[in-house]
Amino acid sequence: MRAVLIFLQALHGSKRQMACRLVGELRAKGVRAAARSLYRWRLQYLVSGFGGLTPRFRSDRGKPRNFDQGVLIRISDAALRIRKPGDIRREYQGFSDIMSCGSFRRWVRWIQARVVEIPRREEI
Repeated sequence: MRAVLIFLQALHGSKRQMACRLVGELRAKGVRAAARSLYRWRLQYLVSGFGGLTPRFRSDRGKPRNFDQGVLIRISDAALRIRKPGDIRREYQGFSDIMSCGSFRRWVRWIQARVVEIPRREEI
């Protein structure tokens, strides 16, 4: 927040140099930021005040953005069949045109953490 306020005070011809200096200071403190981030933060501050600088979560957080409910059901079925690391690659082959392997793995792990498997009749 301090960087945005300093950046706002920079004169018209020195904004680029000020942005580079502020990015260096932020990185020294362990904050990952680019010069472009300062310009975006500045715009958010000018539009919404300090409230525009607070982190916000997406409204569709935790929901798939690029596939429908049917695909999620197929993923949950696949998640129940996956028992060892080699199974995930085999199950992914049916989803390769829809999502990346990393996304598929993330969804499978998310489902596996929340779903309690119902035992089959033979196992009872």
